[in-house]
Amino acid sequence: MKTKNTVMLIAGLLVAVILYNYESAEAQYAHGIRARAQHNSDEAEKWFRKSAERGYAPAQYDIGYYYVHNNQVDEGVKWIRKAAEQGNADAQNMLGYWYHAGCYGIKRDLDEAIKWYSKAAEQGHSDAKYELASLSKYIKYSKAAKEGDVKAMYALAACRPEILHFERPIGIPTAV
Repeated sequence: MKTKNTVMLIAGLLVAVILYNYESAEAQYAHGIRARAQHNSDEAEKWFRKSAERGYAPAQYDIGYYYVHNNQVDEGVKWIRKAAEQGNADAQNMLGYWYHAGCYGIKRDLDEAIKWYSKAAEQGHSDAKYELASLSKYIKYSKAAKEGDVKAMYALAACRPEILHFERPIGIPTAV
């Protein structure tokens, strides 16, 4: 009798552990990763959404990315922002880029871009570090060029704005 009770207790605990793992946000996210790897985007979206709704930042980033790239921009931006606010470096970098470039319905705001790039860079995100350095250099050269610094004007003229995500300041000539 004692052995039967022990077996029942262990079986019950095992079922509880399995149910917990299946229903945890991390497990739901893992199901989404697996579905995405199998090229089942509908199933991946379902699991990422479930996990994201439970507050799991990596899932919030992935579902946001999915929505943005499937022309559901407002929904995507909402999820990317939630992930960024929770400290997800990829989401912070992406939000920084969107403020930097002024895309996906986000108005161009270099201060916000710097804020989000900085948060991601502090976590070691290499793309954010690069963008932050480029943006800082652009701001420095723009200020100097507006004050008449010819070297700064030349540096800005040599920039490729389509790569650096900003427009050339008014009055600064393009490279010949």
